[in-house]
Amino acid sequence: MKRIYGVVLVLNLAVALVWAQGIRVETGVLQGGDQTTINFSGTFNAPPAVIVNSQDSGVPYITATVNNSTSGATVRLIDHNGTRPTTSWIQWIAIGQGTENLSSYSVWTEVALHSDDDNITISPAFSSVPTIVTCAQKLGVPYISCSMDNATDNFDIAIIDHNGTSGSNVWLQSIAMASGSWDDNLRVEYGVE
Repeated sequence: MKRIYGVVLVLNLAVALVWAQGIRVETGVLQGGDQTTINFSGTFNAPPAVIVNSQDSGVPYITATVNNSTSGATVRLIDHNGTRPTTSWIQWIAIGQGTENLSSYSVWTEVALHSDDDNITISPAFSSVPTIVTCAQKLGVPYISCSMDNATDNFDIAIIDHNGTSGSNVWLQSIAMASGSWDDNLRVEYGVE
């Protein structure tokens, strides 16, 4: 049995680690707009943490999920002008308690400086196209980011600030997941506040 740890926030001041049996992961890519529903293929024991990114024609959107449940979540989108998009590519990763399935996933992560429209290499390559979620910041200021044109060994990144200006030399954190074999040396933490 793998020992996977979940993050529990205590009064927003400290982090406590708790042993979590039965971690379930689901990933997906879908097309939709604001208020699109994500339906999980299986059921979680409790609402999972769902990390989501979206973009349309290379323009990343501010994206989050609401109404997370054991069977799905609702995606909310807004662009840098405050408009609710009606179309986009949405990528999501859900992690929570449920029927354990981690052994069927491969994971790649990176924290590095990148600029808008960079091509990022994934090594080693996945055997199938991964779902990729990202977050970005420069000097502590959040940027809007999303992967595009995902392939088994690379992807392009869209990074803009809140005014829609392309980001340059921005710290980007990326997580890619796809079917494959699990790395037992990898530690997964998740949290829902």
